[in-house]
Amino acid sequence: MLTAKHIATWAELAASGLRRHRDEINQLNVFPIPDSDTGSNMTSTMEAAVERMNQEHGELGTSGDQRAMSYGEGGEASVADLAASLAAGAVVGARGNSGLVLSQLLRAVADTAARTSSGNLPVAEVPRMLHRAEKLVRRAVSDPVEGTIITVLHAAAERAEAVSTSQNDPPIVEVITASRDAAIEALHQTTAQLPALAEAGVVDAGGRGLVVILDALVEALDGE
Repeated sequence: MLTAKHIATWAELAASGLRRHRDEINQLNVFPIPDSDTGSNMTSTMEAAVERMNQEHGELGTSGDQRAMSYGEGGEASVADLAASLAAGAVVGARGNSGLVLSQLLRAVADTAARTSSGNLPVAEVPRMLHRAEKLVRRAVSDPVEGTIITVLHAAAERAEAVSTSQNDPPIVEVITASRDAAIEALHQTTAQLPALAEAGVVDAGGRGLVVILDALVEALDGE
């Protein structure tokens, strides 16, 4: 199950991961407009989301013990609570199309968790969360194009669904890791899917950012 502790850790790791890869992602940004700001926009948006989460739920620090005290068993905050704060912060702080897309991913986490009885996310809800994210992103983007983050997100959702339905209650880290691996595979294929990417010999910048974010979620779960 994804808990509030996981989400809090994930959000901070995602922000730091995007900061580390910001320049790399900027250099990949040749579609739809080669303005080299996707990494900067995703980083800024995620930082705004984390800032909102910390304002509304308190500073979490970096210690697993500190997180457990604030969001462990008996804690009041749920995934729905934290994700709602993250999504609100991302919407307000969104920069560019990539920031808007990231805000919709966080909104999908909040929406899916809010529909569960506990406000947390059982493993069976992970594919639904990712499919909802894809749907929200497609709605938010004026001209959805394959070979972008949409394609990478779809692959991640499909793999999560395949793994979660292939066995009874698989470990959530296994589902998320498989989803991340599918995103990596789909990311490599984007070069051949869009002429602008093929000409530059790069993968999609937004898709690369999504892989960083999924990497952070795997790391948050592995840390347990």
